[in-house]
Amino acid sequence: MPMTRASATVRQMPTTTGGATTAPKPTTLDGAISRLMSVTGARPQRRFSVHGAEEAPSRAHLIEGVSFEDAALSFAEYLHPQDDGDEMALLVEDCETGERQCFRIDLETGAAGPCR
Repeated sequence: MPMTRASATVRQMPTTTGGATTAPKPTTLDGAISRLMSVTGARPQRRFSVHGAEEAPSRAHLIEGVSFEDAALSFAEYLHPQDDGDEMALLVEDCETGERQCFRIDLETGAAGPCR
Protein backbone atom coordinates (compact mmCIF):
# COMPACT_ATOMS: atom_id res chain seq x y z
CA MET A 1 0.00 0.00 0.00
CA PRO A 2 1.55 3.34 -1.00
CA MET A 3 2.37 5.86 1.70
CA THR A 4 1.06 9.33 1.02
CA ARG A 5 1.97 12.53 2.82
CA ALA A 6 0.47 15.71 1.49
CA SER A 7 2.98 18.12 2.97
CA ALA A 8 5.89 16.02 4.21
CA THR A 9 9.25 17.72 3.86
CA VAL A 10 12.61 16.03 3.44
CA ARG A 11 15.44 18.10 4.89
CA GLN A 12 19.04 17.73 3.89
CA MET A 13 21.86 18.00 6.43
CA PRO A 14 23.87 21.26 6.40
CA THR A 15 27.12 21.01 4.50
CA THR A 16 30.42 22.67 5.25
CA THR A 17 32.53 23.93 2.37
CA GLY A 18 35.82 25.68 3.14
CA GLY A 19 34.71 26.60 6.67
CA ALA A 20 31.36 28.10 5.56
CA THR A 21 28.17 26.26 6.39
CA THR A 22 25.48 26.32 3.75
CA ALA A 23 21.88 26.00 4.79
CA PRO A 24 20.06 23.00 3.30
CA LYS A 25 17.27 23.57 0.83
CA PRO A 26 14.09 21.76 1.85
CA THR A 27 12.61 19.57 -0.85
CA THR A 28 9.13 18.19 -0.64
CA LEU A 29 8.54 14.48 -0.64
CA ASP A 30 5.81 15.09 -3.20
CA GLY A 31 8.38 16.68 -5.52
CA ALA A 32 10.66 13.67 -5.19
CA ILE A 33 7.78 11.31 -5.88
CA SER A 34 6.73 13.36 -8.91
CA ARG A 35 10.25 13.22 -10.34
CA LEU A 36 10.40 9.45 -9.78
CA MET A 37 7.01 8.93 -11.43
CA SER A 38 8.00 11.03 -14.44
CA VAL A 39 11.06 8.83 -14.94
CA THR A 40 9.27 5.51 -14.40
CA GLY A 41 5.92 6.44 -15.95
CA ALA A 42 4.09 5.39 -12.76
CA ARG A 43 0.84 7.10 -11.78
CA PRO A 44 -0.01 7.98 -8.17
CA GLN A 45 -2.65 6.05 -6.30
CA ARG A 46 -5.56 8.12 -5.01
CA ARG A 47 -8.18 7.23 -2.42
CA PHE A 48 -11.81 7.02 -3.44
CA SER A 49 -15.03 6.29 -1.59
CA VAL A 50 -17.26 4.03 -3.72
CA HIS A 51 -20.82 2.83 -3.14
CA GLY A 52 -23.84 1.78 -5.16
CA ALA A 53 -25.94 4.68 -6.45
CA GLU A 54 -28.97 3.29 -4.62
CA GLU A 55 -27.05 2.75 -1.35
CA ALA A 56 -26.39 5.17 1.49
CA PRO A 57 -22.91 6.76 1.57
CA SER A 58 -22.32 4.98 4.89
CA ARG A 59 -22.12 1.72 2.88
CA ALA A 60 -19.13 3.01 0.87
CA HIS A 61 -15.77 1.25 0.61
CA LEU A 62 -12.39 2.96 0.40
CA ILE A 63 -10.68 2.02 -2.86
CA GLU A 64 -7.23 3.07 -4.08
CA GLY A 65 -6.88 3.68 -7.79
CA VAL A 66 -5.34 5.94 -10.41
CA SER A 67 -8.66 7.36 -11.63
CA PHE A 68 -12.37 7.47 -10.88
CA GLU A 69 -13.04 4.79 -13.49
CA ASP A 70 -10.27 2.56 -12.08
CA ALA A 71 -11.84 2.78 -8.61
CA ALA A 72 -15.32 2.01 -9.98
CA LEU A 73 -14.07 -1.03 -11.92
CA SER A 74 -12.09 -2.31 -8.90
CA PHE A 75 -15.20 -2.04 -6.74
CA ALA A 76 -17.34 -3.82 -9.35
CA GLU A 77 -14.78 -6.59 -9.77
CA TYR A 78 -14.01 -7.33 -6.12
CA LEU A 79 -16.64 -5.85 -3.82
CA HIS A 80 -19.97 -5.59 -5.61
CA PRO A 81 -22.89 -7.49 -4.13
CA GLN A 82 -23.93 -10.48 -6.17
CA ASP A 83 -27.14 -9.55 -7.90
CA ASP A 84 -28.91 -10.70 -11.03
CA GLY A 85 -28.83 -7.35 -12.83
CA ASP A 86 -26.94 -6.76 -16.06
CA GLU A 87 -25.42 -3.49 -14.88
CA MET A 88 -24.79 -1.44 -11.77
CA ALA A 89 -24.52 2.28 -11.03
CA LEU A 90 -21.74 3.44 -8.69
CA LEU A 91 -20.97 6.78 -7.06
CA VAL A 92 -17.25 7.44 -6.78
CA GLU A 93 -15.89 10.29 -4.62
CA ASP A 94 -12.28 11.47 -4.47
CA CYS A 95 -11.43 11.50 -0.74
CA GLU A 96 -9.00 14.40 -1.12
CA THR A 97 -10.96 16.81 -3.33
CA GLY A 98 -14.57 15.73 -2.72
CA GLU A 99 -15.22 15.52 -6.48
CA ARG A 100 -17.90 12.94 -7.34
CA GLN A 101 -18.61 10.97 -10.49
CA CYS A 102 -21.25 8.38 -11.29
CA PHE A 103 -20.55 5.31 -13.44
CA ARG A 104 -22.80 2.68 -14.97
CA ILE A 105 -20.95 -0.63 -15.37
CA ASP A 106 -22.04 -3.53 -17.57
CA LEU A 107 -21.39 -6.61 -15.41
CA GLU A 108 -21.09 -8.95 -18.38
CA THR A 109 -18.55 -7.00 -20.45
CA GLY A 110 -16.95 -4.76 -17.79
CA ALA A 111 -17.61 -1.67 -19.92
CA ALA A 112 -17.99 1.51 -17.88
CA GLY A 113 -19.57 4.82 -18.80
CA PRO A 114 -21.06 7.86 -17.08
CA CYS A 115 -24.53 7.63 -15.55
CA ARG A 116 -27.28 9.19 -17.62
